[in-house]
Amino acid sequence: QILARILQRLVLTSEAFGSGPVSNVEREAMQNRALRTSRLAGQLLSGPSGELAATAALLAEVGKLLPGVNRGGPDDAGPHYAEAGAYLLGLWGLPMPIVEAVAYHHRPGAVRMSGFWVPGAVHVACALVGGLPLDEEYLRSVFQIERVPEWRDKAEKLAAV
Repeated sequence: QILARILQRLVLTSEAFGSGPVSNVEREAMQNRALRTSRLAGQLLSGPSGELAATAALLAEVGKLLPGVNRGGPDDAGPHYAEAGAYLLGLWGLPMPIVEAVAYHHRPGAVRMSGFWVPGAVHVACALVGGLPLDEEYLRSVFQIERVPEWRDKAEKLAAV
């Protein structure tokens, strides 16, 4: 079963990052960031939830590979890459927790759920690996703000590997 999950992630990664409107250098940077983000997200939750978070984090930026999406710049038009990527993953039939985590990884508080789960773990992992700000208001609302130093340490250890 572990081998099947690893194989699934490899296939998803190769399919997701195989082509698109980005340079080879940018694609390689996205792949590297996706792998580190996936490892970290998988460590933030336990059991099957950790597996869901790892897979969602691996695919969090897949929407950036789609033409005509807002890649996060101030002058970008079109649908935001997170929502566009989530739509694609939904079409591929991935589980809803993965689709939601991809759609809301940049704003986890918008997910209608209580507690810290897959979208929150993906948000934290994407922010820490990508050098982006954490949504501290969200983390306070789910009573996880005190774990940020621990998570930063995990992210730094992954970066050193």
